[in-house]
Amino acid sequence: MIFGSDHFFPPYEYLNKNGQPEGFNIDIIHELANEMNVEIIVKLGDWVQIRKELEVDGTIDFSDMFYSERRDSIVDYAYPHDIIFNKVYLHKASTPILEISTLNHKKVAVLQGSVLEEYLQAKFPEINLIPQGTESEAIHLVSEKLCDAAIVTNVSGKELLKESKVNNVIGYGNMILPSEYCFVVKEGNTQLLKKIDLAMANLNANGTIEKLREKWFEERIFGISQNYIKLGIIILLLSLLISYLLNFVLNLRIRKRNEQLHLSEERWKFALEGSGDGVWDWNIETNKVFFSPQWKKMLGYEAHEIENTFEEWGKRIHPDDQEKAFADLNKHLAGETHYYSSEHRALCKNGKYKWILDRGKVISKTPEGKPLRVIGTHTDISEQIKTQGALKESRDQLKIIIENTPLAIWDWNIKTDNWFATPKYYTMLGYEPENTLPDREVWLNRVHPDDRETVASKITNIINHKDLEYSYDARMLHADGTYRWQSVIGHVIEFDNEGIAERMLGVRIDISERKKAENELYESNEKLQAFLNNSIDAILLTTPDGKIYSANPAACQMLERTEKEICILTRDELVDTSDPRLLKLIDERTKTGKANGEITMFRKDKKHFQAEISTALFKNRDGFTYSSLIIRDISERIKSQEIIRLNEERFRLISSVISDYMFESRISEKGNLELVWTFGAFESITGYTPDEFIAIGGFRATIHPEDITIDEKDLEKLQRNQNVVTELRTFMAKF
Repeated sequence: MIFGSDHFFPPYEYLNKNGQPEGFNIDIIHELANEMNVEIIVKLGDWVQIRKELEVDGTIDFSDMFYSERRDSIVDYAYPHDIIFNKVYLHKASTPILEISTLNHKKVAVLQGSVLEEYLQAKFPEINLIPQGTESEAIHLVSEKLCDAAIVTNVSGKELLKESKVNNVIGYGNMILPSEYCFVVKEGNTQLLKKIDLAMANLNANGTIEKLREKWFEERIFGISQNYIKLGIIILLLSLLISYLLNFVLNLRIRKRNEQLHLSEERWKFALEGSGDGVWDWNIETNKVFFSPQWKKMLGYEAHEIENTFEEWGKRIHPDDQEKAFADLNKHLAGETHYYSSEHRALCKNGKYKWILDRGKVISKTPEGKPLRVIGTHTDISEQIKTQGALKESRDQLKIIIENTPLAIWDWNIKTDNWFATPKYYTMLGYEPENTLPDREVWLNRVHPDDRETVASKITNIINHKDLEYSYDARMLHADGTYRWQSVIGHVIEFDNEGIAERMLGVRIDISERKKAENELYESNEKLQAFLNNSIDAILLTTPDGKIYSANPAACQMLERTEKEICILTRDELVDTSDPRLLKLIDERTKTGKANGEITMFRKDKKHFQAEISTALFKNRDGFTYSSLIIRDISERIKSQEIIRLNEERFRLISSVISDYMFESRISEKGNLELVWTFGAFESITGYTPDEFIAIGGFRATIHPEDITIDEKDLEKLQRNQNVVTELRTFMAKF
């Protein structure tokens, strides 16, 4: 914990000849450290800078300053531990002043950043204030006649005149502008403020503050008197008058101490009750305990409903917490701990339990060293425990999310170049988690050589404050020697007082599978595009609402239009909707998801042609239905079919008028001739139809037995590609 204050404000705080902090407040800080059982580092410096570190930077935990309403909105004040007056200091050659308004239009030196400066600016705007770094500098300006007056704290002013040996400056008039001197914390730090108030209350109650006040103030005052007393003893031989004076002073000091002790006790009780905490005061010898009204009210009781006995406290502790609570108390009573502290549940009047922070300290002991009196506080921490529980639950949930999410989270302090990353940052690449990220060069060497320059430039732009965010995809070296695709996104989330990027938060995710899928998709698209571009058939793709969104080159050639022109065609402009085959095809595709058939389509300028189409429905990964349409121009095929039909008709007419017949046969695997086709008067000559002829066994079955040898010889000639002319006798069917 760090305490910061002015480096030259004697006798409260200053640097001694050895450069070490000294003063009334410094001694209090040492006692506070012991009381709070913490280490407190003292930092003294320029007051304006110290205030900035407390109020803005947060690098100082607490300080001390005079109370003002304006500052109360910036810092939180502890209860005052002193009241300090100010005094006007003038050059001895100057005219005395009767009131502050006499200083209007004059140069007046004050401590820069002090409550006094703020007060004078608000109440006496016509005074020409000359702010100085220290009150000593303000006094010296008056000594050198560079300023008309200086207004500084009275105690500090006297100390400065004595230490600096300035003999031409004196204080005029009565002390003015009393100010409460308090310890302060940054606005909202109520936990630390409570600890300071409690510790100061204990130090007031056990007389420590009073002893320090005597050391730094009364000894200085009475030290002078004691020197005169010693001188009087030597000169007046312990005269009765000196004895009387000493007795008078002693009685005065005793009375003053009693008053201050009473005031201190009232202060700490008021401080603790005012903070909402309950107070208890346990006399171990009588076993009686004083429970403050707030202590009882905290548990829902009226002041008369709880007796002042130790048992009233013990019986209200939750059974599960009693053992530890008593153990903590006994450890402190045995001197094993600096103070008693216990968090436990206490039973309320309504039967419910509240979480209580119970703290206390032995403040007096018997001559034998046994504890005699313990005082402490009760603080309701139910909401804090509830908040801690909710926070723990949130942390547990966050831990589960972090451990189970595929994302790796990293946090980069740009100024210090310190890194933090979740374990996933390392394990996703097969490495063991580390407390800090590896050296930047080591890490950059894990980036694929083709991606390294891009990644390095992204980081450099952040360091040089050119960018506030970055994102990139890069290949990173896995522990197994392979490269994995990683996607990284980072944003600056904090800036310093000058608006310079200070902290960056980001995520890293393994996208190897995504990249693989993208490559496969790319290859698939390339194959599809190659198929579309090289297909001799026209191919159209349509959206769910029936609009054409793609047409391959063959479609453009077939339809005599560009792809752009095809994509704006309506069904009426592409297909002859009067063709009755259209509705049948649409109905079949609706029922089965696909259809095939022939239909009349239009080229440019409504030139129609016959097409054979194959269409099918398909869904994309979002579930939307699309369709494909493959078109083949069958105009030439239809023409050929028509020519064949006409030729067949001609052959049929010729066959009906000639008396001979022609035939084609092939040699089977068994060496026989098999009839393939006939032309002419085959049926009238043989008496068989071609099918009947084949069924009875063909040519060999109808040849006269005496001519079979001739047929066999003819067959051999045919197999040698020789022409054959022969005469054979064959049997005819019986009609």
